[in-house]
Amino acid sequence: MFADDGRLTVENPTIEFNSTRLFLIDLSLDPAIALPQHLMHHIDMLGAPSPGPKPTAQVLLGYTVAPLDISRKLPVISAPLSGNGWVAVNGCCGADSIHRSSDLSVNGGIYFAQRFAIDWMRLDEARRFVHGNALDVHSFDSYGQDVLAVADGSRCGRALDRLSRKQYKKMPRSDLDVSAQVSDRNAEKQVTITLANPANRVAFFVRAEVTQGADGNEILPITYDDNYITIFPHEVRTITAKFATQLSQSASGGLVPALRVEGYNVAKKVISLK
Repeated sequence: MFADDGRLTVENPTIEFNSTRLFLIDLSLDPAIALPQHLMHHIDMLGAPSPGPKPTAQVLLGYTVAPLDISRKLPVISAPLSGNGWVAVNGCCGADSIHRSSDLSVNGGIYFAQRFAIDWMRLDEARRFVHGNALDVHSFDSYGQDVLAVADGSRCGRALDRLSRKQYKKMPRSDLDVSAQVSDRNAEKQVTITLANPANRVAFFVRAEVTQGADGNEILPITYDDNYITIFPHEVRTITAKFATQLSQSASGGLVPALRVEGYNVAKKVISLK
């Protein structure tokens, strides 16, 4: 799997000038052979012989990189849920898993915090994920179930321990330019939300919600590709929301869906999604 630095999947390993690529490699080993103690990665490519401000003639380059020690001591954890009927609707480890490719850049390194993440949903006695009104979270059998700690651990602290809620409320106010475009795709409504920060102050912990009419309840179920975001001065961020087209009609009770945006230091804004 190839991805660019914007986390978008690309079709080939060609790296454009002044760009980057992230290579995700699946390696299958014959169970009949002994497990190696170490792995090395060797990459051959055509590229410039040295960095420069302009593209130059390509030469064959080879790099041996990313040494990896293979551990034979795997952690054993307990089940995170109790009872029967649980289904892994989005597993952890396939090459096309959204969890596997969720890379994060932290302190100059790339980390995959969701590499082994699994989304679980529970079937009821009639083998249904949802019974009754799908807009009511209580109609999902998995809603409200206890999530169990899979191993002993200790709390290191909370972010709010360092800055109290009162201090957050005293942050300098910021303002956002909010716009949205609505499109229909395969019985789905897609809302592309654009949030622009024209100020010289950070817009902190901003949440966007698609609601049932002007400032109503959030339309559910719905998916966002990002949310609770911080928008830096003069930065523009985009969030995509998707929900079933029929929900925009039934959930809103005939009202035009709306977009609500609010943050810790950003006043609430509501716009109509006509």
